Amino acid sequence: MAGTAKSNGSDGGGGNNNDVRTARNFGNLAAASYVLLMLVVGVPIWWRTTEVYRVSLPYAEIDGLDRDLQTRMRAELLLVSSEDSKMGPKVQALLKGAIMLCF
Repeated sequence: MAGTAKSNGSDGGGGNNNDVRTARNFGNLAAASYVLLMLVVGVPIWWRTTEVYRVSLPYAEIDGLDRDLQTRMRAELLLVSSEDSKMGPKVQALLKGAIMLCF
């Protein structure tokens, strides 16, 4: 009776549970090995390439720059005030005689 024969999965018709399990195990193994590779190789490379290089600064030379370097700058200032305000000339006179500090 050919019509009553049952397939046991070994003839390729119904698929084999061992093949499915093997493929699933291979996928899990591939994912685990990828994570392991990223932890072992990727994290140290990332750590090394993103670290900040710290140089010791010559503080004495930096402080000396302020004493050695004197800069004078001249700037023109336009002061605009309303017609009835008499504050404009007073401010101009104050600015003209003032010593401006440069930072």
